Amino acid sequence: MNVVNDVTIAGAGAAASFLAMRALQLDLQPTILRVSLPAVVGIEIVPASAWRLLDALGLGDVLAGLGAGLGDGLTRRLPDGTIDVRDGRSLHVERLRLREALLREAERRGARICEIDRLPPLDPEVYAVDATGQRAAWSRPVVRQGREWADIFFADETVIPPGTSTLALLGREWAYLASDQTSATVGVVGRSASVSGLLDRKILRALELVDGAPFRHVGRRAAFVQWATKPIVGRRLAIGDAAVHHSPIGGRGLAFALGSAFAAAAVLATWRDDPPAASAARSYYESYVAAEAHRHVTFLRNEQPSLATSQELPEQVRWVRSSMEGAYVVKGRVTPGEVVTLANGEPARWLGHLDLIRLREIVMAERSTASIIAHLSEQGFCIADSQSTLSWALERGLIVPAERTRAEP
Repeated sequence: MNVVNDVTIAGAGAAASFLAMRALQLDLQPTILRVSLPAVVGIEIVPASAWRLLDALGLGDVLAGLGAGLGDGLTRRLPDGTIDVRDGRSLHVERLRLREALLREAERRGARICEIDRLPPLDPEVYAVDATGQRAAWSRPVVRQGREWADIFFADETVIPPGTSTLALLGREWAYLASDQTSATVGVVGRSASVSGLLDRKILRALELVDGAPFRHVGRRAAFVQWATKPIVGRRLAIGDAAVHHSPIGGRGLAFALGSAFAAAAVLATWRDDPPAASAARSYYESYVAAEAHRHVTFLRNEQPSLATSQELPEQVRWVRSSMEGAYVVKGRVTPGEVVTLANGEPARWLGHLDLIRLREIVMAERSTASIIAHLSEQGFCIADSQSTLSWALERGLIVPAERTRAEP
């Protein structure tokens, strides 16, 4: 075995395949250890914020063949009958079809797939990645918060428009509805299991489904939050649900599987190519996973009753956040350097292709929002992306509204 380039990946879900394909792009040779375990069908939602990484893996053709649905916002229904809508594009795709398609694509590109009956003990001498999902087979101990499970109901026909995304709060339990082009999923989240195996009429009404809609009970999935206390130890990293298992209310599970695969691949490539930066790479990944767990727990604690709404851009803004020494990824490697701190204390350096240090320079030189957008447009960002960038910076406390500068006589 070539210890320098070989990577052993435990698990064969989406996170494992994402990592395998990213590892191949970085000239690492992945082997996926696949153990046959029962799995539950259902629609997964990929937010638009994750599409850039899907493009980086060149998965457009793969996704196009899966009957994905394009969503355009989330409708939320409260117990008192009020409705609110959160804007945001998303891609809806059935999780088992996606998993198999990604695994086939990873193998086509050069990943080795080993079908095994049970996982071997972790070998401390090789690069290893735990992508075994909520089992976290190589990444114990874990912290678990909550005891909720989701009863999954599935309809393998188009009972609602593709891309539908609805959330209904029902007192102590809640339900979600999502669809792609050929199927739909209802998840009912609570602590008690479905006794009859049928959708309750109150849930059908809350989700605006007709009585007799052809949903069948297909199983249960964990809906509690869980995270590995040590997502990186020695030469082993945890990714996806093995690192942070999300509640489905946040819609972040698949996006984190993708993001953590890229982050872990950067750590592996750094270990191989730049041993002096190994410590920075380890700290980078620990901070990355800890920030995701903290963000998700905070969301569930503080944001579940009300969804965030976008705010209008002020005419003038000013930069208010400080920076510190940290680490970030450049060209697939972890690099020590300056990062900015968000309002919640998380470090960040890049927003997509935009260097936040560069954004700070632009904001400090061009206080006018219109001038900042024009400056970003000159660097190849469309107006919509430039506006979204400033909205993101406002929401995370990098910039704040400023009084308009008095015009020179």
